[in-house]
Amino acid sequence: MKTMPKKILFMLTIFMFSLTLLIPNSYSHAEHLYNEENGYHYFFDSSSGFYIRLDNPRKNNISTNIIDELTFTVLWYDKENSKPNFGYNGIGYGVFDIDTTVQHLKITKERYNHVYTIHDINTKLTQTSTGYKIPIEIINRDPDDTSLQNFKGEDGKIDIELNYYHVDHANAKFYADFEPGKDMKMFGDKLMLRFPTNAYISDSSLGQSILLDQRLIIDVRQKPMPSDDYVFLSQQYTIDDSSRSIYAKPSTWGDVTIAYEGVVPKAMEGYNLAVLKNSYGKWVPIGGVVDSENKTVTAVFDDFATYAIGLVYKDYGLKQHWAKKDVLGLAYKGVIQPEINSKDLALLSKLDQPIDRFTYIVMLSKAVGFQPLDYTGIFSDVNELNYSQDELGYLMAGVMNGLVYGRESNIPGYTVMEPNQTLTREEAVAFLARAINVSAEEEANSKNSKKKKTVKKKTNEEPVDPKVELQQIYKDANQISDWAAAAVLQVTNEKLVSPSSAGNFNPKNKLTNAEAMSLIHNLMEVKKLK
Repeated sequence: MKTMPKKILFMLTIFMFSLTLLIPNSYSHAEHLYNEENGYHYFFDSSSGFYIRLDNPRKNNISTNIIDELTFTVLWYDKENSKPNFGYNGIGYGVFDIDTTVQHLKITKERYNHVYTIHDINTKLTQTSTGYKIPIEIINRDPDDTSLQNFKGEDGKIDIELNYYHVDHANAKFYADFEPGKDMKMFGDKLMLRFPTNAYISDSSLGQSILLDQRLIIDVRQKPMPSDDYVFLSQQYTIDDSSRSIYAKPSTWGDVTIAYEGVVPKAMEGYNLAVLKNSYGKWVPIGGVVDSENKTVTAVFDDFATYAIGLVYKDYGLKQHWAKKDVLGLAYKGVIQPEINSKDLALLSKLDQPIDRFTYIVMLSKAVGFQPLDYTGIFSDVNELNYSQDELGYLMAGVMNGLVYGRESNIPGYTVMEPNQTLTREEAVAFLARAINVSAEEEANSKNSKKKKTVKKKTNEEPVDPKVELQQIYKDANQISDWAAAAVLQVTNEKLVSPSSAGNFNPKNKLTNAEAMSLIHNLMEVKKLK
């Protein structure tokens, strides 16, 4: 008997050794195996020769609770006579069906290969969970055919096992039910949304119609790189409706709370630290109330967009001015937005010019947190073509909340507000006092909504004439109009205004843009408005 040549024997040994490398020793009874040679996860059926290679995602750790696409290749081997081949890329023969019990949209298959994709798998997971299983059922169409070409008539049941991590890593994605009246907390409380109980996701193209799918989707992106204008302290969160409709919007405003990282000096917390909103590719500060203990900032959520936390250093090219800190403070709080609003940008070059009534009311409405309303043309002297829908919406909000009333014009049945007229200081303070009272009333109503109302006891004390008190504060108190005296006293007691260096209030002087912004910024600071 001839012996095999040594060269051929050596080559055959090398081939068998290479094949052995492709077949880990622990495969035989394992339901899940990771092959380090090719970087794929494999999942096995203990009762048949079917096994699955996970193609997408390649890793079995995921950070999305709805999987857009899960792709896998179905493989088979004859358990009695062979071992699984981890270098094998697919089965080129045989017919079977694939099904799963998890909630999904559809299953698609490549034309010539047993490569399947399950679309939009809803895991329904809201917290970190390991060992999440996606059961795959392989149904042989002809179980009576026991040939190798028909996989010996075998069916298969295989669990693809994944680990879900509910963390705000870059590229994480989270679907959440829109739950008005509740705190919608996500990513370990790093992001929280809350809306009034009557809120819903609307379709603005259909006139505030309720969208059928009342779900949110949150995409996490990496913390933006720092610049001369901003230093970001959180990841960026893109919050949208689940269908990503350009017409979808919250029916009413809510709040967004974002946690920040790092140590922020106390002096910067109420000034530079803000929620930023990405508007058409530009980051715009929108302010917020800082909770330094929990390291969060809460701001108004008015639209689906991308939000983050950052320190704002932008100066908008503003030259040195006594009101610079207040003007920038309003910009950092989003009351003025020079980045995207040309009128706001123009104001920065007109700080010492008188402010008009329309601009002041719009600015004050924003500061107090009024939600814009559809303008109904209530004032006959407001030309809608001269203003944006946003501006008109804030004006209407001021009307409906009792901030501005207007007066009857010379033509019966018409109301005017004189939008282009300048304001005196006492007129401006009267509006400011109304804003304080409206804000206080809303806060009281919110706190006492579940409490029993108490009736104040009447007293026999005579009301104090505000003019008397004002005379002790301002040298020119006698020049303050009687109708404005109470408002001036209230705003003075709130420490929003104080005597000039000469000890005067100057009630008849025209209010400048700088003075208006200083007043409104002081209001927001004292009342801790968002």
